[in-house]
Parts: sequence; C-alpha cells; structure tokens
Amino acid sequence: METKLSQIIQGFSSEASKTTLYSIKRDINHDQLLQTSKIISSMLIEISALKEKYTLKGEEHSEKVFARRVMIELELLLDDLMPERLRAYGDLDSLDEKYMIEKINRLKSMIDAIWAILC
Repeated sequence: METKLSQIIQGFSSEASKTTLYSIKRDINHDQLLQTSKIISSMLIEISALKEKYTLKGEEHSEKVFARRVMIELELLLDDLMPERLRAYGDLDSLDEKYMIEKINRLKSMIDAIWAILC
C-alpha cells in the first residue's frame, strides 16, 4: 500500500509528471490536492500503527535489484515493439520497420550497458 500511495504523491509532484512520451494532466485543484494528501498521510499513519502493533518487519530493497527488475520490464516492452509483434495492429512500411528495428536495437544496447554497470 505504501508504494501505491507514494505513486499517487509522486504523480502530484510537478517533477514526476512529464516525460518525453508520458505526462499527467493537471486536473486536481489545490484544495483537492491538499485534502487527498491529508488522507494519504493518515493512511500512512494507520499503516505505521499496524506495523507497530504486529511488529511487522519493513522490507529493504536493493537499488540494484530494483533497477534490474525495471530493466527486465523494459526489455519485455522493447520486444513488444518489434515490427513482427506490431503487425497485429497493422503493417508498417519497410522504412518504418527498419527505423523501428534500429531504434529498438539501440535502446537494447543501452540497456545492456546498464546491465554491465550494475552486474
């Protein structure tokens, strides 16, 4: 729950709201943002109380393990963008197919470079 609540808070922050192909439309007014943030804070306090009462152990995650998990997800996403997979949505012309393969392979090589650093 904490992770999902944190994702909501991150979505509210201007820094996390826009990337090259993804952005979050600002459609929550200031009052709604404050009210929601207060409730989320209360939820986090409740979760903390449960942790204390039942002496739950927190989990610690390695940055490397986290990055590796995300990298695997990225590799799967890139595989799904290959032209042979995209044919289910329609045909690409040969120039677009060549371009997609080139870009996907370039992105995969960058992922391989990150793997080499983190392994």
